[in-house]
Amino acid sequence: GAGEFRYYFSIAIPDLKPITMSATRELVLGGQGAPLIPVVDEFLLRESDTCVIALNMGGIANLTYLPPKGSSEKTVAWDTGPANTLIDKAVFDYSKGDLDFDRNGNFARSGKLNIQFLNSLMGHPYITRPFPKSAGQEQFGYDLYNEIKNKISPSNDQEWFSFINTLTEFTIRSIEKDIRELIKNEKHPIKIITSGGGSENIYIMDRLREAFQNCKVTKFNKSDLDSDIKEAFGFAYLGYLFMRGLPGNMPSVTGSSRKTILGKIVW
Repeated sequence: GAGEFRYYFSIAIPDLKPITMSATRELVLGGQGAPLIPVVDEFLLRESDTCVIALNMGGIANLTYLPPKGSSEKTVAWDTGPANTLIDKAVFDYSKGDLDFDRNGNFARSGKLNIQFLNSLMGHPYITRPFPKSAGQEQFGYDLYNEIKNKISPSNDQEWFSFINTLTEFTIRSIEKDIRELIKNEKHPIKIITSGGGSENIYIMDRLREAFQNCKVTKFNKSDLDSDIKEAFGFAYLGYLFMRGLPGNMPSVTGSSRKTILGKIVW
């Protein structure tokens, strides 16, 4: 979460011991230590004449704002709030452990929005915090889930579907809030490229396209590199930067005082 390095990832390099992607230097320089994937987003997705927003929806939702090449604006990124973490917990509860996620958003689509519940969720202090910021289970884990489930106390199918619909809408509205703030003065064409498990949720994707009708909303998909393995590729790329002695952080994203090399060889 905020102020804490959330990724501890090792990659094996032939004839070498594994590289551990530690962000200790980043933290020493006053940075958040996360998110790290924006340097990969910039490498893969930045365009000449289009503003690109890379939106990754795993457990937590994070976005990277990539201004057009040649722009004086800086790349920025942060975690907007929950993506699938609260939804998955609710589906697991409802199904008594038989299901791990809302396939295609079918449960959410079957439910009715509880606007009072949604408004209380949108009042979570993380949602209005200024960036740089990063979130995790500390903010949107079981402590919060159990608190809100006990307040709503769903007891039948329709109440559970309403609960899942409203948690899904919380994900969508918190993402929408931050993107609207980013693009309110944007004069370039805007493209929103999604990745992560949330991009497989048809209901979430439909709602994002509905919310951003003047933007192109599409799933990440490059030759030999689709949404499912984008983050794995990202950490391999960070390992490559380490091996080349190149910085892997972005001060405009994490708030660190300067760029630094991330990672170390673990013997």
